[in-house]
Amino acid sequence: MVQAGIYPIKSRLNLKPGIVLRGEGHLVTRLDCVCADGCINVRGSYTGGYIPVLSGSQQGSTQITVSDASGFTAGRGGQIKQDDISVYINSGL
Repeated sequence: MVQAGIYPIKSRLNLKPGIVLRGEGHLVTRLDCVCADGCINVRGSYTGGYIPVLSGSQQGSTQITVSDASGFTAGRGGQIKQDDISVYINSGL
């Protein structure tokens, strides 16, 4: 577990499959990306494509609503991607 604090990430972290990066909470543990080419690379494979997140992507939300939840399985991860306009999630991790 990453202790409470602010952590500048100066070079990319490469996480191997099965590794979970968890902090003490979103209000007390912050990872600040200060590298130009991305900060965290999750290794492993995933399948499927991204689907739209319909609601719940705003700060403070504790759940999200997606356009199609059929690809999700309890206990499996997902990958969220956000651009300037929309938020998407990939359930195939």
